[in-house]
Amino acid sequence: MSYQGYVRVIGEGGNILDVAEASLGAIDHPGHRWGGTMTVWSGGALDGKTMMVDLEVPGSFRAPALIIPGPVSGRRRQLSVLGGGDSPFGG
Repeated sequence: MSYQGYVRVIGEGGNILDVAEASLGAIDHPGHRWGGTMTVWSGGALDGKTMMVDLEVPGSFRAPALIIPGPVSGRRRQLSVLGGGDSPFGG
């Protein structure tokens, strides 16, 4: 199972930091069983930041994740996502 679509990126205190396009699923990475990528606007709240956030797909799941900045293409930046806790994707 995997998910492609929009996620809410939630910071400390429950504040929504951004809404991002995401491609998430089960991964094989030391210490992480799920993850993927997100795309955000360059210059936005998440641009260039490494941080722990909660990712939420309303009505489906909310889970902690580490986001790590990646390459910029035009006005968009790709972020790597390494999920924490149990995988919402059965992996």
